[in-house]
Amino acid sequence: MRVETYNPDTMAVISSDVTSVDFGTVARGNHVSQVVALRPVVPGTCTQLALYLEDNAGLDHTAFTSFKSATPVLGILPGDSELSDPLYPAHGASDFVPSDLGINFDPVAPEYVWLDAEVGTAETNLGDATINLRFVFEYV
Repeated sequence: MRVETYNPDTMAVISSDVTSVDFGTVARGNHVSQVVALRPVVPGTCTQLALYLEDNAGLDHTAFTSFKSATPVLGILPGDSELSDPLYPAHGASDFVPSDLGINFDPVAPEYVWLDAEVGTAETNLGDATINLRFVFEYV
């Protein structure tokens, strides 16, 4: 499996095999400066696929949200109303567990997903924090 990232304004491919993403500038009381648009690409036969926010890097006053679509949607910006599905930390996620903690994908034709974060005004753990997102999948 590989992960493609996209420019959220044009949905042009930024990287066809990414291992990290960048939310841009982060400031208390604001959304991140850029949403992350990505899509998993699954070769072969996958039976289950999900994305979890495995570790929020101690950003306990930050709201992570997402939007998922089978087709590319242009121009999704931080704070847009489409980005309304909450993404909660699922510490230690290492197996597929259908729940509200993750984003469940169609394993045959995985959807595009956009990720946003609104940093709380009470956040004290800003800096070079590393947020860990984890794909969990099962093959036949």
